[in-house]
Formats: sequence, C-alpha cells, structure tokens
Amino acid sequence: MAKQRKIADFSESSPQFFKVHVPELSSHQLRIPSDFVKYFTEVVPYKSTITSWEKRSWLVELKKVDGHLYFREGWQQFVDDNSLEFGDFLMFYYGGNAQFYVKVYGINGCQKKLSGPTREIDTDITHPQENQIVERRKSKQHAQGANGKEIAQEDLCPRFSLGTQEGNSACKEASKFVSEFPFFTVVMSHSCINLSLMTIPSSFHSRYMEKDRCGVKLVASNRSWPVKVSTTDQTRRRFLHGWSTFCRNNTLKVGDVCVFELIEKNDFVLKVSIFRCPD
Repeated sequence: MAKQRKIADFSESSPQFFKVHVPELSSHQLRIPSDFVKYFTEVVPYKSTITSWEKRSWLVELKKVDGHLYFREGWQQFVDDNSLEFGDFLMFYYGGNAQFYVKVYGINGCQKKLSGPTREIDTDITHPQENQIVERRKSKQHAQGANGKEIAQEDLCPRFSLGTQEGNSACKEASKFVSEFPFFTVVMSHSCINLSLMTIPSSFHSRYMEKDRCGVKLVASNRSWPVKVSTTDQTRRRFLHGWSTFCRNNTLKVGDVCVFELIEKNDFVLKVSIFRCPD
C-alpha cells in the first residue's frame, strides 16, 4: 500500500507567489520567481508536490535551466488535468518540504475547482475546470466497438464547476451520461468556441489514439465532420481544421457540454452528445 505523505499546513502568511497562465509560455513548464528560491532551505529539492484546495496532489519535478528554477516533468499533466486556459491566475503557497498549495482563479475572477489527476502517477504520495477535463474511473468491464473489436471500458466521469446556475444545469445533465464505449467530457469555454482551442484530455488520447493519427470524424445529429488533430506535440493533442466548422454548424456556445464517445476505433469516430446551456 502506498505511503501517504502528510499534507503541509498553509495559511495567508505562508511564502507565496502568483503566475498568470499563458499557454505558449507555461503549458510545458512554469518558471518559479528567482526571489522565491530563498524559501528553499539548503539544497533545492528534485521533486515537489502541488496540492489543490480539494487536497488532490500532483508530483512535479523541479529543475534548474539557465540559472532559473522551473516546474518541469509533471507540470504539463497538472495543466492538462485542470484545463488551464489563457489568463487563469494561479496563487502558490509554500508549506515547506517541497510542498506547494495552489488556488486557481478563472478570467471571471472566481476560484476554479480543480480535478484529480487523470492518470496514475507512480509515487509514494496517495493521489487522490472554463474547459473542464474529466476524472478517470476504472472498470473491469469491456465493450464491443462497432468494428467488432473489444475495447477496454475506462469511463471518463465528468466533474464540473461552472460558476453559473445555467452552466451547472448542463453539467448535471451531462454527468448522467453513461456508455459502453470510452468517452470524455468537455465544457465549452471561450477558447474552445472563439479560439478553436479544443484540447483532448491526455488520459484519453494517450490510451486510445495512435501517435500518427492526424484526423478524426465527429458525428452528431446524423451528420459527420472530418477534423484534423495536431501531431507536433504528442503530449498535448488538439482538434484543428474542421473543429470551428463543427462548432458553427452545431451552434455551440460557451457553457454547453459535449461528450465525445469513441464508437469506432479504426476510423476514430467520435459521437458527440451536446448538452445545451440555457440562454
């Protein structure tokens, strides 16, 4: 049984720093302010723990590059698990012993509820959203795909926390979704709709999507749309050309919830169920 590390105590008097998430700069690593390094006594630790308000933790490597200290290995997993978006405000508190506590605020100024890690992390810590990612629930069941091949069922269970009652109603309806096929759930954010930045959860694409796959087919309301998928960064896959057309043709708006269900693996057909956010 894994040994659980005691979560450090944090308060407003704890050493702290903040960062604004800019995907181009901080998706793969995050620089810790130089003046903050003084709070590490003696040798800078190699591994750190980032703990959310919900007391879920991520193991993240600390590494010096060109004289600066960064969160590196494991940081992108934190970003992906919590669907950090441009402008998100992250407040870090330091509890000593290489343990950080983080609060994340969206561009609306409200604190965001962070999800748990979407894949297992081999560590001695017991590990226990505008574009909300999902938390994985294991199942020993298997489902037959449309191509007749057996697909391991690993349900991706939505956990949402939109700040509006209307958003919550869509999320509640989507949370009732069940399927024999693998699926993931995303709450449509400003970046999803207006910037065409729709990220596929790493827990999903790393398990079900081939590394050389550059396209998928989205199916909704008896229509289909071919959509390109990014291949330059295998750790972060996104929908590209075709996604904006899908959004427009299906009149998606911020707050709507989409469930992407893998119904055919060979041609990678994703059936999209849309739960509308009331106007």
